[in-house]
Amino acid sequence: MFVPGANILGMTLTAIAPTAGVQIKRFQGQQDNDFGKPVNTYSQPELLYGAAAQPLSFHDIQQLGLTTGRQYITAWIQTGAHSAYRGGAADLIVWDSSDWEVLEPTSWKVQDGWTQLVAVRQ
Repeated sequence: MFVPGANILGMTLTAIAPTAGVQIKRFQGQQDNDFGKPVNTYSQPELLYGAAAQPLSFHDIQQLGLTTGRQYITAWIQTGAHSAYRGGAADLIVWDSSDWEVLEPTSWKVQDGWTQLVAVRQ
């Protein structure tokens, strides 16, 4: 029986693959490369259980005011993720053999225990 306000994502994720191949690489800081230029460093990829990702529709890309010449995904994960902030870089989602930079995480953890995010292909 469906109860209004129930965690629909949680119910849906029980019916699909438990990981859908979604991983996250968390931004850890910057290090100088061999040429003395600072480069971003990330953690090893962590498998995100209960995560789902899919391409963002052209309509949604336009509604969000994103550049239409790039590829985007939306993902639902059961942990937090960070977009770029002053002095730091965004976390990376690994999906479909590509790295995707987190642009807009929206936390629904209080309501339903998950985070929805938009990410752009690197």
